[in-house]
Amino acid sequence: MKLIILSFLVSAFCNTINAQCDKNLVIQSSKTEYLDEKDEVKKVVEEKTIIEITKTSISISAGDNPIMNGNIVSSACEWKIPFKEGKSQYKTTFDEEGESKNVTITIEAKEGKVYFLAVLHDIKEKRIRV
Repeated sequence: MKLIILSFLVSAFCNTINAQCDKNLVIQSSKTEYLDEKDEVKKVVEEKTIIEITKTSISISAGDNPIMNGNIVSSACEWKIPFKEGKSQYKTTFDEEGESKNVTITIEAKEGKVYFLAVLHDIKEKRIRV
């Protein structure tokens, strides 16, 4: 009987964490950091950024720039405590002026702080963090 109860609790816990990844998400930031390949900050821009993530797409609106829309190609999700400890990673393609751009987006939380990192593979590994 204890084994059945334990199995049920573990299953419920795992389903709760995985369910976090199926939810729509909106992230807002007031600062954008441009990083080099060593994750050292090269430029900081004070601008309002809104990132919307659904099961199939990602939309990024940053300052006066046009809204970028991308399709999620694949995703991985592992949260110990939803949006406090863990991470999600999305492989996406954004269409920009008729060209597809490959972007890896990572949302990671450590000690209660959430970070959003976009790596633009087609633009010399450009890295942007909000």
